[in-house]
Amino acid sequence: MSLDVFEVVDVVKTETEIVVKASLNGASKIFEGHFPSSPVVPGVLQLQFVRDILSKEFNKTFTIDSMSRCKFLAVLTPTDTKEIILNITYSTDVLGLFKIGVTGVFGETTFLKFNAVCK
Repeated sequence: MSLDVFEVVDVVKTETEIVVKASLNGASKIFEGHFPSSPVVPGVLQLQFVRDILSKEFNKTFTIDSMSRCKFLAVLTPTDTKEIILNITYSTDVLGLFKIGVTGVFGETTFLKFNAVCK
């Protein structure tokens, strides 16, 4: 998934939430260019990982249609961060829109928060 940056360790899915535990692959080729001496997981790959999780869990290809909030709150590095937790809440509103809320943490640190509508 996502250029082999993330490896899913565990997934727990309920009717309203998906909790994903994943490890970071510091050997991924992406870090040769982003950045060689100080590797950082690009924000776009973090969003792609969420999309990949949704697509796998619902056996459907998802795209992020719109975002009402997107905050990258901490730098995600494979050298300092070995494991992350993604908490994805989801619902379908009265208009049939599939809405998600995502919080990503490592240890006590929140690195990602966003809300989006997916198709």
